[in-house]
Amino acid sequence: ALVGEPEGTQAGSACRLILEAFGNRPNLLLTDAGGNILEAARHAAAAAPRPCSPGSSYVPPRPASRPDPRRLGSVDAVSMALQPLIADSSHPAQALRQGLAGITDLYAQEVAARSGSASAADLARTLVGFLDAVASRPPDAHLILDDAGKPTAVAPVRLTHLPDARQQPQPSLGDALERFATHLAGHQGLEAGLATNRRLLRRIEARLGSRRNKLQAEAEEFARADAYQRMGEILVANQGAVPRGATEVTLPDHAGEPDARLTIPLDPTLTAGANAERLFRLARRGRRGAARVAPRL
Repeated sequence: ALVGEPEGTQAGSACRLILEAFGNRPNLLLTDAGGNILEAARHAAAAAPRPCSPGSSYVPPRPASRPDPRRLGSVDAVSMALQPLIADSSHPAQALRQGLAGITDLYAQEVAARSGSASAADLARTLVGFLDAVASRPPDAHLILDDAGKPTAVAPVRLTHLPDARQQPQPSLGDALERFATHLAGHQGLEAGLATNRRLLRRIEARLGSRRNKLQAEAEEFARADAYQRMGEILVANQGAVPRGATEVTLPDHAGEPDARLTIPLDPTLTAGANAERLFRLARRGRRGAARVAPRL
């Protein structure tokens, strides 16, 4: 998953925008500082193995079941990962592709061609040397072409298993990637994919805007908790001055300025004491709600 700080996020909010771009169910999620999902482009029920609905805790995708050869650390470890597949008479390129993470068919064929051997140890030694060379040497960028001459990949080295007619040298990796991206944009619907992502972002923005408006309305109501508490206390102290069936009453507010009076809304079906208890309940609810809503705004 790719994690980024979304634009326009309030400073210090520590929200994260997470793009899960791989696998059969790509997704775009926004989480808070505690890792709770605020919104997601794709929702999954709370009972799912990886719930993806607002309010659920974010669970990262499971790591690839195949080991990453760069993390195995040695030729022997890579060889051990390949040995079961080689023992099953798999083709060397197939063993590389199926036994290790991140090895595409193009590079599996290249390593198999450079090795010239079907032994796991020789394949592992060739692969580790190939990866070390790619990482340590200046790139020798090539644009890889299919039989029709159309770009299919970018390679940081010249590939020995392909004829020269299928690989064009490029000034830099950046130039090769730009040419490849231009081809994809014109022929494989990259713009359509970008438009889909923009629609997903707008949908998430609309959902979050609606949720924020609701939370702000709740926060404004909860902010009246102290006022409800004071109204209830005044009613308790002046129950005898409250007419039965009144919809409101104005009573002295001794906690305010001298001669201050406060108008209190009433439920005409309740007694003064019951109205006071109703206001105390609203005050308690407001304090609980304020504590819940404030971190989410």
